[in-house]
Amino acid sequence: MPVETLFRRICLALLGLYALVFVGCAYGVIALDLTHLFAEDGTLEMLEAAVLAVACVVFLVGAARRPQPQRLILLFLALLMLAFSLRELDVERFDVPELVKQLGAGKGRNVLLGSGLALIVGYASLRFGLYWRAGFGFLHTTAGKLLLWGGAFVVLGELFEKYFLVPHHVLFEESFELLGYCLIVLCGVAAQLVPTSTVLWPRPALPRRN
Repeated sequence: MPVETLFRRICLALLGLYALVFVGCAYGVIALDLTHLFAEDGTLEMLEAAVLAVACVVFLVGAARRPQPQRLILLFLALLMLAFSLRELDVERFDVPELVKQLGAGKGRNVLLGSGLALIVGYASLRFGLYWRAGFGFLHTTAGKLLLWGGAFVVLGELFEKYFLVPHHVLFEESFELLGYCLIVLCGVAAQLVPTSTVLWPRPALPRRN
């Protein structure tokens, strides 16, 4: 199966699942008054955290398959997904080992994410021009455009957080954020599958058929 066809099918499957979740949650909230669906640590937030975890893994897999400078960019995006995932969840409320609570919340989370960011920025600074150009090259690919659209929907969701004039505004906040995170997952998939003519972001080598 051509990788372009595979990517389109993955897009349709993931966005189709999102549509089902949105329609189901909207019906539950508006018709049945199931407001717990968008409550703190509710169904939508748990789904968002799960999608972010998937995005983190997809970026890590992409980083393992790519050479530099693409590898470092994908590692940065994986770290960003981890940060978003920990933001969505109050880890200290869950029945998890104490070490996970210390690293996933409060000062431990800040140290973990700050250390990872410092390592990435420090390494990139050794060849800043190369990574700067590669970053712009990435934004011109299909993956980069999906990342920008995903970020735009996350920002749109944040705008709804305090827009109290809209009934069930938190439902729209969480739904737009979930859509944005789904697009970011597709960004990670596209970074590995979709061909591009960008010199600094070449298509990964695919195994040859015998």
